[in-house]
Amino acid sequence: MLARDMNDPRVKEMAEKYGPKEKDLKEYMAPLIDFLRENHRRPSTTTTEYEKHLYSIIANLRKNYPDHPDVKPLLAEIDALPSPGEQKQTRNDEWVRREIVRFTDLYHRLPKTKGGDKAETTLARLWASRRDRLCQDDPQMQAILDQYDRRPMKFKERYALVRDWAAVQGRLPSKTDGDIFQAYDTLRRSYYNVPEVKDLLNKYGRRPAKPKTDIDARLDQIEAFANEHGRLPSTAHSDELQLARRWHNIKRRYGLLDRVVALVERFPIQNKK
Repeated sequence: MLARDMNDPRVKEMAEKYGPKEKDLKEYMAPLIDFLRENHRRPSTTTTEYEKHLYSIIANLRKNYPDHPDVKPLLAEIDALPSPGEQKQTRNDEWVRREIVRFTDLYHRLPKTKGGDKAETTLARLWASRRDRLCQDDPQMQAILDQYDRRPMKFKERYALVRDWAAVQGRLPSKTDGDIFQAYDTLRRSYYNVPEVKDLLNKYGRRPAKPKTDIDARLDQIEAFANEHGRLPSTAHSDELQLARRWHNIKRRYGLLDRVVALVERFPIQNKK
C-alpha cells in the first residue's frame, strides 16, 4: 500500500469523503484524553492491555491526523508529558534526595556500599547512580557532595589542591588545617621523589621541621656504616640488627629529610617498597 500524501488534492478529497466524521474522531480520542487528565503521563506499552491500546491510538493519530486541528494540540500535550519511566525516575530521585539529607544530618557522612546494613548499602548504590544528576541543579545536594565525598584523589588532583592552597596561604598545611593536610601528608610521604612535589616542598619549606631527637647522630652512624660496607645495615645480620631497625624507623618517620632521601637514592635496591 502506498503511503498517504496529504498534500495531494486527490488524497485530501478521499480523506474528506471517506475519513472519520468529526464526532467519531472525538469519541476515538476520548479515552486517551481521560487517561492523560487522570495520570499526567503518557500510556505505557509494557503494562496493561488497556494502556497498550491507548498507546496505539497515539501512534494512529501521529501517522494519519498530525495536522488535524483537534489532534495537533493533543499530540503537543502528549509530547510534553513524562513517560512512565521518566515519572518513576523522578519519584525515585525525590526519595534518594530526601534520604540523603536525612542520612547526612544523622550520621554526618555519606552512606557506604560496604560495612553498613542493607538499607544503607541500597541508599549508597542509588546515590552513586544518581549523584551527578541530583547535584546538577540542586545546590543542597552539591553542598552535601562537597562536604562529605571522600573519593580517593589521583596524584594530579591532590598535587593541584595542595599547590593552590599553599599559593594562597604562603605555606604548607599543618594538622590544624583539616582535610587539606591529609592531601599534603600523602604527597610528602608517598610522592616526595616526584620533581614537582620536591619543588613544592622546597619552595615553602618542608614539614615537619628538623626532629627534636638525636636523628643527626643516628644518621651519622648509618652513613658511616654505609661508607665502610658499601651498603646499608641489614636485619639479616644479627650484629647489624639494631642499626638496621633504626634505619627503617628513620626512613618511615622522616623520609623527607635530605640525608634520608640521599641514602634512599644511593641504595635503591635495599629501599624497595
